[in-house]
Amino acid sequence: NSLPVLNALAYFEVARGDTRKAVHYFTKISGLQPDDENAAFGAAYYLSDLDKKLYKEKSREFIKRFPNSERAPMTFYWLAERSENQSERISYLEELKRTYPAEKFSWSESGTSTLYSIYVMTDPEKALSLAKEMADTLTSPTQKKEWQSYLEFQTSVNQASSLISQKKSKEALDLLEKIKNPRSLRTVNPLDILMAK
Repeated sequence: NSLPVLNALAYFEVARGDTRKAVHYFTKISGLQPDDENAAFGAAYYLSDLDKKLYKEKSREFIKRFPNSERAPMTFYWLAERSENQSERISYLEELKRTYPAEKFSWSESGTSTLYSIYVMTDPEKALSLAKEMADTLTSPTQKKEWQSYLEFQTSVNQASSLISQKKSKEALDLLEKIKNPRSLRTVNPLDILMAK
């Protein structure tokens, strides 16, 4: 079994949608060539639909073996995206953020946006703190602008929530009507939740 043939077979099976056979070939390549990052990644990544537990194990193994690869933060990101458990998803995203700084890794910046959208609904103080940190840390003008909009949004939402707690509904409503919802917020609009209070 030559490596070029095995590689061709692996990607052929990916294209056909037969992930079981693709994993078989990627695992075989990885056994023959342990330093082949593509094969190790494929052997883990395509397990997600076949065996969730093994997918998590092999993904962790990949991150440990290739920590400096761009695919390591990508692997964390997909572990989070594919998790059906909210606390597990948060855990992956927080670890991604800690291990791979968002200012250096695009997958981490994407993961941090997802983490923010979860915090918006579950922990407004963490959402505010994260938005502040990212707005201060990121250097790309586009990313900085996006996180600045998250920061302004979250500051206003938290203020409105505080006004509602103080039974100042009119002031809260006035504030809510002025809030600009960030275009790229990927979750349920928290304004709806506040409006219902």
